[in-house]
Amino acid sequence: MVDNSEAIKNLMHFEIEGDVYYVQVMQRGKDNGSKKDYPIRDYHIHSFEQFDKDFVDMKELCDKYHARAMIRLNQRSTLDANIQAQIESLVQQRDVNRIMRKMIRSGNTKVTLPKLLSVQKLYSSALGTTCSEPSETKKWIVDIDPDMVNTLDPCFHNVDAIADLFAKFIVGECGERNNVPKIYCRLPSKHGIHLVTSTFRKDVFTNRFGKPDNQDSYIMTDANTNLYIPD
Repeated sequence: MVDNSEAIKNLMHFEIEGDVYYVQVMQRGKDNGSKKDYPIRDYHIHSFEQFDKDFVDMKELCDKYHARAMIRLNQRSTLDANIQAQIESLVQQRDVNRIMRKMIRSGNTKVTLPKLLSVQKLYSSALGTTCSEPSETKKWIVDIDPDMVNTLDPCFHNVDAIADLFAKFIVGECGERNNVPKIYCRLPSKHGIHLVTSTFRKDVFTNRFGKPDNQDSYIMTDANTNLYIPD
């Protein structure tokens, strides 16, 4: 069981109206012998009080559906998301209108019109994808998995050793000008570690460690991390 709730609360901040964090309870395919992930419920967290209240519900859903609660550590804005949703809704309608004009002018009535998503769905999507975190507090995740372990290399003989190596290198070698990167914390994942950092020189890190075999980079600049995983 993984419960990162207290560590993650220490990374959250609420300053102005509309500040929000995006949490999704997801049934992961790899946890349930399936090839697909199935979203169960989204949560939009506006305060620490709401976090504590909703976390109880999140855990119940995760336990019931063998799912994970995952949070994007970078803050969102309900104002930004609402604006983005309204814009995308208008763009959708504009595109449909263009297709309909072409159908009328050509006499072709067999063209399938694109499905219009509701503003609510567009809003939820915008919260998930549109980060409003200031650059000075933006958080990245360095993903460390067991398949990176090399027992013949003392720096890679377990995930903790790899996290030590990465953290030391990021702080010591990946700064920009007078900005020294921060290591905020280490969050356990299902089998590995998510090293939570401030922004740093990705190119320097990649030149030193390359890329993992199963993904584009070790570094995730706005990805989910695990809030809660049941046994």
